[in-house]
Amino acid sequence: MPMDPPFPVVQSVPLARPPRRPFRRARRTATELPRQPADTMLVAVLNRGYRVLPSHYRLTDPDLINATAILLVTRRRTLVSSTTLLQAAEPGIAVQVHGLFECQVTDAVRLLRDEGCFNIRPILVRHLLGSPILRMLCASYESHLNWAYFQQLVRAQLNAYNDLNPIVVSGVIAEFLDAQVSLCDHHQNAEWRPVRQRTGGFSGSGSSGVPIGPGEIPRPRDGDPALAGHSEWQEANGDA
Repeated sequence: MPMDPPFPVVQSVPLARPPRRPFRRARRTATELPRQPADTMLVAVLNRGYRVLPSHYRLTDPDLINATAILLVTRRRTLVSSTTLLQAAEPGIAVQVHGLFECQVTDAVRLLRDEGCFNIRPILVRHLLGSPILRMLCASYESHLNWAYFQQLVRAQLNAYNDLNPIVVSGVIAEFLDAQVSLCDHHQNAEWRPVRQRTGGFSGSGSSGVPIGPGEIPRPRDGDPALAGHSEWQEANGDA
């Protein structure tokens, strides 16, 4: 599966000290530096910090000469995804939350200096995991629960959490847009495989007929076709 490109540092190129030239100023060569597409900037990594190079920099620029690396940083407003896995109640099953964020760099030096951020995805994952209600919901999931309703609860919780706790990262604007929720199994560290996701025909009441309250996960009613093939369902409905 291809890896998502990093954000905001698209490319990092280490630089060696340029050779001395008698009676002439030290000079970089264009081949040492990454190609700079539109809507990107070059940031010099120095012993004392970072500096954004001007659009028309010179190969003899002192900061470029003294740089230990050059970073290619995107300026574009970019859709960035982050994925985290939360263990469900059943062994071997995990809830996979795939968050989608819109991000744009406003100050590359502050982002690199204050946050040490070359790739924002770990910060976005920590933000997703910052919701205790999300972790509780995922930890309580069992395969007999209404999957469609559970997905709605998780997405609603994430939207509410992000409204109250917007992402604050120095030098970048990051806005939560949406999330996808799926199930995976991971027995013996095998490749992630989708777990059978059951959906039921629930209509706003729990198994006892009592209306579903806030935060309650509905359980399947007797005779629910979502459980066809399940031994208890077959016994309850007279199937051999």
